[in-house]
Amino acid sequence: MNNHYSQDHREQFLKAMVYELDRAYQKHGSDPWGRHEFYGVLKEEVDEIWDAIKRDEPVENLLKEVMQAAAVCLRYAETTDRYMGQHPLPLPCRSAKGGGE
Repeated sequence: MNNHYSQDHREQFLKAMVYELDRAYQKHGSDPWGRHEFYGVLKEEVDEIWDAIKRDEPVENLLKEVMQAAAVCLRYAETTDRYMGQHPLPLPCRSAKGGGE
C-alpha cells in the first residue's frame, strides 16, 4: 500500500464532498439530470480543475475543484436519470481485494 494514503484524508474529503453536495441541493434543487446535463456540469468542473492546474494554484484550491467534480458524480449516482429512470441498485462494484477489471 502507498505510504501517502490516509484514511483520515479520505474521510475529510468525503465529508467535504457531501457538504458541497448538500449545499448544491439547497441552492439548485435535486431535480434529476439527464446524461447530457450531467456531462455538461461535470465538464465544467473538470475545466475548472484544468484551469487551476494551468494557473499553478495551491493544492488546496485544486482539491476544492476535485471535490466539486466528485460531488457532481455523486449527485448523478444518487438521483434518477431524467430520461433513463432510476439507477440500478446495488451499483456495480469490484472488491479492492478481488482484483480483475
